[in-house]
Amino acid sequence: MDLKLRPFTKIDYNEISEIFMKALYYKRELKGDDFAIFTPDYTEYSVKMAFPDPTLFFGIYQGDKLVGTIGGSYIQCSFQGTPLIGSAINSYALDPDLLLIELETIKNVFQQLIEKLKEKGVDFVWVIIIKENNDFELKIFREDLQFTRVNKNVESLVKLLGSEGVDILREKREMNVVLAKLAKMMAGMHEVPLPGGSIRDATPNDYPRIIELLNGYSQVLPLAQVWTSESFQHFVDSTSLINSMDYSAFKKEYPDTPFGFHMKVWERNSKLEAAILYRIMRINFKNGDAPFMFIDYLACSQDLDLDAKRAFLVTMYHKLYHKAIIVNAFLPFYDYKTFDKSGFMAERRKTPFLIFPLTEKGEKLVEGEKERIIKFYLPTLTDFAI
Repeated sequence: MDLKLRPFTKIDYNEISEIFMKALYYKRELKGDDFAIFTPDYTEYSVKMAFPDPTLFFGIYQGDKLVGTIGGSYIQCSFQGTPLIGSAINSYALDPDLLLIELETIKNVFQQLIEKLKEKGVDFVWVIIIKENNDFELKIFREDLQFTRVNKNVESLVKLLGSEGVDILREKREMNVVLAKLAKMMAGMHEVPLPGGSIRDATPNDYPRIIELLNGYSQVLPLAQVWTSESFQHFVDSTSLINSMDYSAFKKEYPDTPFGFHMKVWERNSKLEAAILYRIMRINFKNGDAPFMFIDYLACSQDLDLDAKRAFLVTMYHKLYHKAIIVNAFLPFYDYKTFDKSGFMAERRKTPFLIFPLTEKGEKLVEGEKERIIKFYLPTLTDFAI
């Protein structure tokens, strides 16, 4: 079977939505996964957020028939002070009717993408795969394409929002009684007073300082995204698309939940000490939908100590108490101790971090011993597959 990658001349979000949902329902049957419902509007948000350069989002075609998607982001990064362009492979979805095809065909799809990213001047490609969901693809990247594993298990951290959230989760996911009791023991957080100042909504005037806070991590971590005013504005504009989605029917069940994209800042003595960018989304479970909170970015001043960072995160938790059932922070390999001391726990699914260099500068990431990039701060892209 021959599958070819082609750039979209015009993206039909209805068509892509159908492919995404078909793939997600297949995973539901196979793995029991929960998922966001990729309506055409949500699909548009997802694609625009993941691909600052839309020419790096490709259709997978069998002849003239669109049977899947895949793409690569285009991200300015810094590795030990050296500027690099990185690309995360993501939004991989293939029509489940084609999944029982030979390894060489799937490997060729990934190779085509890597070549297209190389033509764009990308220095390194990375992929983060939830092993339990995509073990076949993980094997291709590691054994056939010779990607280097630089971190064994990137953890997604979660926190249940109180005992009521546990009850909702138990009903929607059919959690057994023993697990529900254990979850209630881990839900909740002791309040920690904010050491001065107050938390408020961010405004465009705050953007330069938020970018400064985000870029502070590139000074203290070996690998981090480097933000510009353009890349930050793209993130805000694309993620804000979810604010115009229709949640009216869903809000009848959760009337107090502030669905959509939010940015909050902690201001003290006329200075922004920290910022948090998060979404509250509708997630589909076996027995219905429930609201999830996803932390996209936490950015704290490098001058803050652990107690102050924890106070900010815990205060935000209490502001959102009962507004969603779970807080999820993907790739929290920055300020890890802050999340840990605040009561977040690992999701416990194995998620290796793999890198493939495309240039001499990119080679520096995989020189020496493997599994050595322990701390990093990269875009909040989830598992490479839809």
